[in-house]
Amino acid sequence: MLSFQNPSALWLLTTLAVPVILHLLHRQKLQTIVFPTTRFLRLAQIPRDGRQKLNNILLLILRMATMTAVILLIAKPIYTKRIKLLDEDDKTAVIVLDTSASMATQDYLVQAKNNAKDTAKSLKNWKLAAVIADNAGNLFTTPSTNHDEALKLINDAKYSYLHGKHRKPIEKALALLGNASTKSLILISDFQYGDWAEKLEIVPDNVKLELKPTTPKQPRNNVAITQVDSRELGNQKIQSIVTLRNFTPTTQSRTVTVTTPGNTPQQAKVTLNPHALARTAFVFDKHSNDGEAKATIDQDDYPIDDQIHFWTIGFPPLKALIVAENENDEQLIYLEKAFNATAEQAQAAFDTKIASVDTLDDDIIQTQNIIAILSCATELDNTTWPKLKAFLENGGLLIVTPGDSPATDLATLKNAGWDIAQANAIAKPIAKNASLGIAPLDQNSPLAQIFKDHEKHDLFTFPIRKHARLKNHTNTTTLLKSLDNLPLAIQYRHKQGNIVFFAFAFDRSWSDFPLTNSFLPLIRELVAALVPQNQGKKRFPCGQVIQDKNGNLIDTTKPSLAKLDDLYIEITPDYTESSIDTINLDDARKLLIAGDQSVASIDDDPAQPKQFHKLCAFLAIAFFAAELIVSAYSDKARRRQKITKTT
Repeated sequence: MLSFQNPSALWLLTTLAVPVILHLLHRQKLQTIVFPTTRFLRLAQIPRDGRQKLNNILLLILRMATMTAVILLIAKPIYTKRIKLLDEDDKTAVIVLDTSASMATQDYLVQAKNNAKDTAKSLKNWKLAAVIADNAGNLFTTPSTNHDEALKLINDAKYSYLHGKHRKPIEKALALLGNASTKSLILISDFQYGDWAEKLEIVPDNVKLELKPTTPKQPRNNVAITQVDSRELGNQKIQSIVTLRNFTPTTQSRTVTVTTPGNTPQQAKVTLNPHALARTAFVFDKHSNDGEAKATIDQDDYPIDDQIHFWTIGFPPLKALIVAENENDEQLIYLEKAFNATAEQAQAAFDTKIASVDTLDDDIIQTQNIIAILSCATELDNTTWPKLKAFLENGGLLIVTPGDSPATDLATLKNAGWDIAQANAIAKPIAKNASLGIAPLDQNSPLAQIFKDHEKHDLFTFPIRKHARLKNHTNTTTLLKSLDNLPLAIQYRHKQGNIVFFAFAFDRSWSDFPLTNSFLPLIRELVAALVPQNQGKKRFPCGQVIQDKNGNLIDTTKPSLAKLDDLYIEITPDYTESSIDTINLDDARKLLIAGDQSVASIDDDPAQPKQFHKLCAFLAIAFFAAELIVSAYSDKARRRQKITKTT
């Protein structure tokens, strides 16, 4: 059956009358020849109908054929082989019900089920099937005019704790539509952005696609417990730091309750700024080495992430080594205080040691988690740098501050194999009593969460008297930058480890940074972001495939705890489902509908349309070329005839 993708273009066929009219109006111009006498000329009668004969019929036909081919090219003709169906009026619809974790929001799943029931009522005399979007598409019914089985499957559906992956369920639904003459695919979901942002392009044009979204009863609010970190404090005490995240654009308050083995539950109230993180700490008596604990908050619109299971395991303090030229170095004093200070909401404790340039050996280096080289990189001998490279490859963090010549310090690092940046000069304030400052942090910076409100922190107000004018390379990340947009702290990743190079030293001749209230939390947050912690414990989102050494699968379908040999595992909610952002339905439709790709493997329809736009383009070119040849031949013949007459 022939059809057109742009049938309105067929109106252009009326323009085929134009070349016919032009040929009819064409007249051969009469040439006046001056004769000295007409005595010897005989009169000839020209037939009246001879004036209306078409001039060069072949040229007219080729021009009309060229125009026809171009018009058909615009109209895009397609041919679909009509196959004989058992029922030419067969109408089939498939409802795909989203049951990903985000459908636990408010009463979304109840809305979705009611929506499915109302849709089924409007599909009388249709065959109906249902598919539950459980990531695999294994829960489904076959199409039937009796809708009871499909509605029962939908009614019994429950939301999962898994991130939504909809390709396989939709492919199953398309396969169920089969060779029906009329096909309808109905997707019922909250259309949460994280679930539907993937470009699928699998729904063919011959399937009617309906998107039926759930709607919130009131503006949604969601605060999640994202992680709990525990550490030993000594005297049989365990500290647990609970991290919360606000996913909403408004300020939220929550009461956090932590329950640990053998202890009375403890509570604390936390206020979170819009889209911000907050932490609160709890201290408990240690009753077992591997106690199972739980943290909860007040239930909100999305209850799945309102609780988390965690291990109250006290991990050893992080080992930090500070290297300076002498023990009276001002930087050493400030950094040692930062590591040793007791911070209630800090994510890690530190075991700090001090070393000189001469006392560094391999045994000391390889047992550390953090090494700070304070303005003495050029003093290290050549045998030390390979040891530091091995330290980084094992996941260590190397903090470097510049000396009197930052360019020489960076050249030393480059010789060791780390081309981090270039230092062109020392930047100083232009005015005598002026100072330089730090610009607001980029939102992708690991420090952005604790210093998000820059007006409330002295990190952005302390004076910088001088700093190295750095030009970092593309393989680095800027952690801090000046108001002049110059890098002040850059991160360079080497395999499993990281190097952080500051553009100023931690002493008062460079800046007042060590005197600020922001110095301690910045150093600790930097360590928390860049040093692997909680060795022996790992977190996985729900749905992650985990096997023991015998190949047995660990149940990760919901939040829980597990233990594999000496590894403690925490199964947490998938926090991509915690976002309240939804995708625009028009954008979702574009991501779902197939482009030029074939969908035969999906709906198994042998009647695939054949497109003829390439053939039309070829014919248009061929006819136009033939027209040029005929026109040239005709002109040549006319000139030859004219020459003959003249002769």
